Amino acid sequence: MTPKPGKRRRPKRETPEKLRGVQGFLKGAAGNAAGDIEVLPLVAALHNDVDQALAEVVRQARELGHSWDQIGQRLGMARQNAWRRFGP
Repeated sequence: MTPKPGKRRRPKRETPEKLRGVQGFLKGAAGNAAGDIEVLPLVAALHNDVDQALAEVVRQARELGHSWDQIGQRLGMARQNAWRRFGP
């Protein structure tokens, strides 16, 4: 089924489980690379990618009608902080 124009489809439910897998992989990789200065640029690039992905997910949540309070709760921050970081 094709979504109507202007409507975004919700992410598939498997997404959170996939992200948990990535999180576990990154934690393991970071532990194995402890002290290896060559991984610093790679970790910095990953950090930037995660920041961009987070901003996109927040933008989509807002488009779906979620409040700043809901977003802040999920991120472990006050709604005002969520708005300051991701708002217009």
